Amino acid sequence: MTTDVPPSNPVQRLLGLLFSLLVIVLAILLALAVNRSAKINPRTDDAQVRANVIGIAPQVPGTI
Repeated sequence: MTTDVPPSNPVQRLLGLLFSLLVIVLAILLALAVNRSAKINPRTDDAQVRANVIGIAPQVPGTI
């Protein structure tokens, strides 16, 4: 039992190679863009906010 493999078309091989390289280059560019965005706008789920709090007391008795 033999399997006949059709000869590969050089144009299809070239297009496949170019498509693969294009996908790899786009993935690298996307990774660089995400990295730049993360450096410019850092985000975290473990953030804490500190602020100065000033108490205000009414000059008249009772609630405001």
